[in-house]
Amino acid sequence: MLRADHPIVQINPIYFADMGLSSDEMAKLMRDRFPADEPTPHKPLAPPPVQIQDDDALICIARVPGGGGFNSMGQNLAVEVGNRVSRRDSRIQRHLDHFVDVVPEGRTRENSVIALTDNYECRRNEEGDFIEETDPTLRFNNGNFKRFPVWIHGQYVDRNHPLVKQHPERFQFIG
Repeated sequence: MLRADHPIVQINPIYFADMGLSSDEMAKLMRDRFPADEPTPHKPLAPPPVQIQDDDALICIARVPGGGGFNSMGQNLAVEVGNRVSRRDSRIQRHLDHFVDVVPEGRTRENSVIALTDNYECRRNEEGDFIEETDPTLRFNNGNFKRFPVWIHGQYVDRNHPLVKQHPERFQFIG
């Protein structure tokens, strides 16, 4: 406890108060002497991503080289597998075979569901044998036979497809 004539109190009076103040008076004195700073409004560092309409969107099914992230071998990528892009995106024009439509021909919100998983199938050649995989990396990862995408995660699928009935947890119902 310091007296009012003490040199420290004389130099820094803002940090001292009269004895006998009630809690409410002390709180008011603190608010008056040390007003709360208004928080500065948040300014986003980047603009929010542009939402691509389903009818205008494509899904990448094979890596597009150049200008983006990196694949497991350190190669520079423009578009990663699974990313949605606009069909007007300049990065895809030379690699249209690396993309599938989110909304395939004949699909609408009313007659479709959205796939939450990928689905591939192995197909047979004219002789009835499964088509052999020729790419050694794909053969190592996926087995001896070539896989063809039936649908990709995020793509519209016919809501009457047998797998939709068997595994409804793999689809998001819309419409």
